[in-house]
Amino acid sequence: SRLTSALRASGRMGVGGQVLMQEDVHEFWQVLCDKVETELKGSENELMLTKLFQGKQCYSVTCCECGHTSHTDDVFEDLKLPMLAESQGHALGSG
Repeated sequence: SRLTSALRASGRMGVGGQVLMQEDVHEFWQVLCDKVETELKGSENELMLTKLFQGKQCYSVTCCECGHTSHTDDVFEDLKLPMLAESQGHALGSG
């Protein structure tokens, strides 16, 4: 893939930082993206993460009294999705 190739070309596959530091997946992803963006700055692949992962979510709110609808665009690089607790559904990977 282009991302893997760009990381190998930069000579830095690791995220860096403290090995013993505990992070959740979202924190790790943010650190990884920050490091990759830093490494790719000034290269032909500088905008690769933006092209791969950036999106736009459109929100609209309509007033119940006058019917006016306002629209707002929100740019994001990751989505936070709700997950069912194990007691509410199948455990991850079991189904």
